[in-house]
Amino acid sequence: MAMMLLIACEEEYSAPTAEPNHAMITTSFGDQVNRMQVNGKMTFIDLSRGVQSRVWTFTEDALDTAKNKITTSTAISPKVIFTQTGVHQIKLSQTFAGDVWIGNSKRTSNTYDTIVTVTVLDSVRANFTAKRLLDMSSLTQQNNALNQVIAGREIQFTQNCTGEPSTFVWQIIRNTDGFVKELTGNPGVNKFSSLGEYDVRLTASSTLGQSTILMKNYIKVVPSTDPVDLLSAKINERNQIRLTFSRDMQNPFNCNPAAFTISVKNGSTSIPVSITGFSLNALEKNIVIIGLNQTLYNSDNVQINYNSALGNLATSDFMNATSVADYPVEFVSPNILSTVGYDISFETSAKTDWPYAWWGAPWDKYTFDISAVRAHTGKKSGYLIMQPEGGAIFQYKKNGANVTFPGKAGKTYEFSVWAYVDQLGDGAGVPDLRFYWAPKTNWGVGPWAAFTASTPTKVWKRYAMAVKFDSDENYSFSIRGSNAGNSQELKVFIDDISVSELELRQ
Repeated sequence: MAMMLLIACEEEYSAPTAEPNHAMITTSFGDQVNRMQVNGKMTFIDLSRGVQSRVWTFTEDALDTAKNKITTSTAISPKVIFTQTGVHQIKLSQTFAGDVWIGNSKRTSNTYDTIVTVTVLDSVRANFTAKRLLDMSSLTQQNNALNQVIAGREIQFTQNCTGEPSTFVWQIIRNTDGFVKELTGNPGVNKFSSLGEYDVRLTASSTLGQSTILMKNYIKVVPSTDPVDLLSAKINERNQIRLTFSRDMQNPFNCNPAAFTISVKNGSTSIPVSITGFSLNALEKNIVIIGLNQTLYNSDNVQINYNSALGNLATSDFMNATSVADYPVEFVSPNILSTVGYDISFETSAKTDWPYAWWGAPWDKYTFDISAVRAHTGKKSGYLIMQPEGGAIFQYKKNGANVTFPGKAGKTYEFSVWAYVDQLGDGAGVPDLRFYWAPKTNWGVGPWAAFTASTPTKVWKRYAMAVKFDSDENYSFSIRGSNAGNSQELKVFIDDISVSELELRQ
C-alpha cells in the first residue's frame, strides 16, 4: 500500500527521493484514520510523480458532488460521497513512465495498485435504554411513560446510539422546578431522591457529529418505605456539616439539636462544638445542613451521631431517618492529585498503568486490576488481591512516567483512600496498605490502612495518614501492601485516592 501523509493538495509535492516515478497517495483526512459519516464528502488525492495514467475504482454506493453515481475516475483528486455504511475498499491503479518507487523501495514494474480503506459510519443518532438497578427491570422507552421509580433508588441509563459516539452527557430534569442534574459517561447512574416527574435528555457526540434525544415525562418518582440511609457527611464550609440522605427530607428546622452528638478531635485535644441550626439545600433537598458555632479544620477528626428517638428528621414521604453512630465526617479539600493528571478514581487508566515496582519476593505475590464490579464514586475502582503471606508494590504511571505533585517544606499533607475489604482473611495477622513517597522516602511511615480482625468488611471506609515534608520537591508515591501473617488471600477494592494540604490548628 502506498504511504499516507498529511499534506494539503494545494501545496507543491516533493517526493522523498529524487526518482521521477514515485507513488504517493493520501486523502482529505491526511494521516488520520479514514472515518466519516454516511453521506459525507471526502477527497482522494494522488500526489505521485511520473504517472502516465490512473484509474480510481469506487464502491457501488459512491456519488460525485453533483450526486451522480460514480464507479471510476481518472481525476487526480476526485471528491466522493458514500451513501452506505460499512468498510469501503477504494482501488487506485497507476501506470508510471518507468519502474515505480514506493517509499524508499524500488519495484521492477511500472504499474502499482493501492487500496485505500474508508470506514463509513451511520450518522450519530442518540438513543438509550434504562433499567432499575435493584431488580434490573427495564423502563418503557417512550414519551409520557411516567415509569414509576421508588424514591431513593437508582436507575442506570445505557446508550444504544448509532454512529459510534464517544461522549455522552445525560441530563435529569425535574419538572417541578426545572432543576437539572448532569451525568457523563456510559452507562450513567442516578439516584432519584426527590418525588415528582422527570424528563431525561441524552446528548451523544463524536468528532463527526452530535445528536440529542429527549424523553418527556419519562420517570415518576413515588413514595418509598425503604430505610432512610445517610449516604455521606461532608464539610464544604468550615462551620457546616452537610448530611446527604437517600431521598428528600422535610422540615429539619425544628429538629432537636440534642438528637445529634458531634465529636471533634485534633490529635488528643477535644474541641467543643454546638449546633446553631438546621436547613435544607435549596435545590437538592436530600441534603440537610447543620450549622456549627465553631470553625473546623481539615486536620480535625470529626464524627457524628444521630439518635432517632430524640430527633424528628423525616423524608418528604414521611419516613423517619434511622440512627447513626460514629459516622465519619469527610472534609471536601482540594485534591492536589486532581491537578496533575493522577487517575485518582481509576476511571481512565488500565491495569498496565499501575505496574509492579520490582521489589522481589514477597512484594510480587499479588494481582491488581481495574474493576467495574464496585466503586466508591464513578464506575470503577482498583482491585488488589494479595496472596497468603504475600505483598504488593505498585505505582501509577502516565505514558510510562511517574505522575508527580508539588510538596512544600514544612507543610503537612493528608494521604487518604477509600477501601472496601472484600475478603479479610484469617484475622491472625494485620495486613496493611502504605504510601511510600519519593524522593526522600520515610521507610518508617505507619500504615495508611491497617486491616485488623475488627475491620468492617463489605463496606466502604476512608483511611488516612498525615505526612510532613521537609523539602520542596516534586513527589511521586508507590502503594505498598502487606499480607504477612495471613494464611488466606486479602481482597480489597480501593478508590478515590487523595493528597491534600492539612490546615493545622495553632
